[in-house]
Amino acid sequence: MKISIIVTGASQLITLAISDALNNLFLPGAKIFISDMVNHELEQLRDIPGAQRALDWINEHQSDKIIVVSTEVFEEYTFLCTKKPSVKLKNRGEQAAVEIFQKENGRGVDTFILLLDDADEHANFLTQPPENVLIMTTSRFLTWIPPLNGEK
Repeated sequence: MKISIIVTGASQLITLAISDALNNLFLPGAKIFISDMVNHELEQLRDIPGAQRALDWINEHQSDKIIVVSTEVFEEYTFLCTKKPSVKLKNRGEQAAVEIFQKENGRGVDTFILLLDDADEHANFLTQPPENVLIMTTSRFLTWIPPLNGEK
C-alpha cells in the first residue's frame, strides 16, 4: 500500500520535534509532503522551541523522503504581503495541503494522511474527504504507529 502524508501546518512538526518523534512520519515507503506555506510558517516561528529542529529535519531529508511543494496558496500569500504586510497565515497551510492533495491524487497513492494540529481536530476545511484521505491529528498519529528509529 502506498501512503503519502501531507502536513497541514507548522505546529504539527513543532509538536513532533519537541516529542523527538519527527522520524515517526517515515512510514515504510511513504512520501511526506510539506507545502512551501508550512515551511514559511516554520521559518516565521523559528524562535519557538522545536521549530528550528523541524526546519533542520526537513532540510536533512528533503531530497529523499520529504518533498517541499510549491503552491499557489503561498504564491498568493507572498503577493498579498507586498500589498498589505499584516496579511495573516490562518488556514493557509490547510489550503496548501488541499492543493497538494489535488495535485498528487491519482498518482498511484492508495491513502493520503492529512496531519492536523490537535486543536484543529474538528476543522472542516475538507468537508467531505474522499475515501482515500485519512484526516489525523498529531496525537492520534503518534498513538496509531509505534515509535521508529529508536525514538520515544
